[in-house]
Amino acid sequence: MPQPHTAKTATSTVAVAAVIDFALLIIFAFTGRNSHGLPLSITGVFETALPFLLAAAVGWIITAMWRAPQSLVKGLLLWLITVGGGQLLRMLLQGTEFSLPFFLVSLGVVGIFLVGWRAIAAAIRTLNKAPRSA
Repeated sequence: MPQPHTAKTATSTVAVAAVIDFALLIIFAFTGRNSHGLPLSITGVFETALPFLLAAAVGWIITAMWRAPQSLVKGLLLWLITVGGGQLLRMLLQGTEFSLPFFLVSLGVVGIFLVGWRAIAAAIRTLNKAPRSA
């Protein structure tokens, strides 16, 4: 018998989604620093990730992500807000100039990360709901 959807399971789903999103953004920053030969210190990775983490937090608020954290549509919106806001904050907070190659790379990688895991989760949910023949 399926478990009823409770506030506790909803809260844990939101928490897991948030951890996944923010962990993937930290991985994005770590990978970027590593590929450019920059130090992989905790502060360095955090400094690189910060504009994107802040933009993602704003994206979570704008999209009310906690209401449907696995939604593909909300994931798409979160992706665009995170990349656009992250780029803007990066320029404002860190004094960097706009870089089209970095923008395109972040658009691709962050898109795969934030939308990708939601697409995989949606596919798994669909497969689990499909009737099984004996």
